[in-house]
Amino acid sequence: MRLVLAWGEIVGCVLFLIPRTAVRGAWLLVAVFVMAILIHLLHGLYNVGNLVIYAAAAFAVAVGRTN
Repeated sequence: MRLVLAWGEIVGCVLFLIPRTAVRGAWLLVAVFVMAILIHLLHGLYNVGNLVIYAAAAFAVAVGRTN
């Protein structure tokens, strides 16, 4: 599962850097960060503050660029 999240994050970052695909990359990063948060919580690791901030930033970019 870690490799899936890692490759998803890499692809999301590359898409995020290309202006034409930035919104798709941001949504992919939101999905990856939410999955990472869920996996951390299911494993009893509750220190997910950084992941929440990253997900919120990607969400803000995704919503801001679509409007």
